[in-house]
This record gives sequence, structure tokens and C-alpha cells, in this order.
Amino acid sequence: MTGHSGPITGGGERWTAARSARWPLVSVVSVFHNRALYARDSAESLVSQTYPNLEIIVIDDGSVDGTFQVLESVLAGRAILRRQENRGFTSTLKQAIESSRGEFVAIHGAGDLSYPQRIERLAAMLTRYPDIGLVNSWWERENLASGEREIGRPEPRGRMAEQLLASNPFLHGEVMFRREMYDRVGGYREVFTYAQDRDLWLRMSRWTEFSTVPEVLYRCRIVPGSVSMDASKILMQCYFSALAVECATSRTPDGLDVVDRHGADALHYRARSWETARRLARKGIDRLLHDPDGAWLLVRAGLKEHRTLRTCLSYTVVALHNRAFLRPLVAGLVRLKRSLITSRMQRCDRIADR
Repeated sequence: MTGHSGPITGGGERWTAARSARWPLVSVVSVFHNRALYARDSAESLVSQTYPNLEIIVIDDGSVDGTFQVLESVLAGRAILRRQENRGFTSTLKQAIESSRGEFVAIHGAGDLSYPQRIERLAAMLTRYPDIGLVNSWWERENLASGEREIGRPEPRGRMAEQLLASNPFLHGEVMFRREMYDRVGGYREVFTYAQDRDLWLRMSRWTEFSTVPEVLYRCRIVPGSVSMDASKILMQCYFSALAVECATSRTPDGLDVVDRHGADALHYRARSWETARRLARKGIDRLLHDPDGAWLLVRAGLKEHRTLRTCLSYTVVALHNRAFLRPLVAGLVRLKRSLITSRMQRCDRIADR
């Protein structure tokens, strides 16, 4: 374990105690598990922040690929670095926040990059607007395997609770929130091994406003082992995301939700939903060309969730793709669909940039 040695700035300048005292302490927390190839520049992006009053807490959650050694080479004497046996992401993230001292808490995804002014920009928003409890930024998502990149421009407005019930506009790693608000709603819940962020945001949205800094300040890197690279993880992400929505919409008269009532068994009591069926069908088709087995897993789960026209069509498309003589035709149709979607997204980006 190494201790944080004081305020850190991007240019190596040390701010005076008097000046940094005017900036609320921000705790940046990050949990790494087997990310040795991406740990160095990810950790360097944290110690290169321009914000003057920063506590960095990084936990290696049982890595066996040398991640801790890479982190130690960057963070020794510059951050709080801990190593432990594997306990799981949600439990470890919760532990990191409980040990933090900051008025504001910023999440940083393992292997991702926080641009130098990220913490400064987000903290300025929370400092200036006391009615805002959570802030994020625009982000860039990069698939290191395919080279594909996407710019996300979330714009929380109006009643955030209603938007979160429809979809989660946040990545998770780009978010900063008030510690007081986190504690008020009970923090992360360990039942949620996936979608723990959506569950937390939904509970926060009942009490506070959300906002966005309209700058790209964060880069999410999709690497082997990421949730979006594994169909079985995508399936669980969809199920837990649906559970988070059900917790927000179905409470007993005394305010208890499914997790409050059933604890670790809550997922078994989740009601099937049309939205989950739709998501599984879409994600199955998205994986068809590069992961037919994963596509088959997802479309079958979608059909089991709810038998609709979309889930039946998706199931049929994947089944036809599994027949060798029809594979080229089905693959061509899927590529055409992707091309049309990409063109539409590019048009939207051009309009947004005007």
C-alpha cells in the first residue's frame, strides 16, 4: 500500500495549502482487475489531472497478470494504492468510496482515460450549482479490437428519473457525484454485480438534479474482458438493468423495493419486461457476424423474456444464419442494417457539431 502525498497537478506544480483549501477535496476511485496492458496510461491520466485538491484511491482486486506492479510503478507515493484478493467490482468500489475523504467522488473505469481537465471541469459544476448532485461529461468510446470509435453527448435535462427508466445515458466511469448524496441513498448495492450504476443513479434521481459538462473529457476503452465483449456478461447486464428499473418503479407502501425485500435473491423475483426482450434481441443481432454463439444466447433469452414480433424475427435471423447456405444472405442484410444506422449517426453528429 502506498500513501497519497498531497495535491497533484498536471504540470507537476504544487498548489499552496491556502489556495487548494478553496477547492473541495475530490476523491477519485478506481478498481482494476487484470488490466495490465492498459493500466499504465490509465493510471497516468489520473496523476495528470489539473485539479489541485485530489485524493486518488486505486484498488487492485485480485489481478494475476501483473496489473498491480504496473499501477505501483506509476502511483507509488502519488496515490493510495491497495491490493486484495478478488472480491468483485461492486463490493470493492463500495469499499473504496467508504474509505475516501472527499466531498465529491469521481469514478474512473479501469483501463480508461480521464483527460487532464476532467476533474476540474466536473468539480466546478458541482461547486457552482449546489442543487446538482451528479455530473458527467461527453465521452469517447473506443473499441481497441475493431478500431471503432463513438462520441457520446448525453444531455440530462428535465426529470432525470424518467429518462433513466428508459435508458442509462451514462458510461459510469465519467461520473462525479456528491458524497453526501451517495450516502443518503445508501450507496452501491452489492446485489448488483452488473448495472450497479443504473441502480444508484435511479435512487439518486429521486433526490437531486443531474447535469453534463458539454466537453469530451473521458475515453472509455473496450478491451477483452469488458462487459460488451462477452455475451454472457451482456445477458446479466440486461437482467440487472431491468432489476434496477423494477426497483425504481415497484415499491411496497412502506417504500421497500425488490432488493430490500429479497436481498441476494432479488434477481429471481424480477418481472419479465418488454424492454429487456427488445434489448436482448437487438444485442443478439449486433453480435451475429463476429460471435454467432453469443448472438444465439441473447436472442433465445430475448424470446424467453417475451415473445414479440421483434424477438421472433431476431431468433429467426440467427437461426437462418446458422444454416451455411443462407449465411451470406443473412450477413449481407445485417451489414446493410449497420451501414444505415452508421449513416444516420454520422448525420446526427454533423448536425450536433453545427
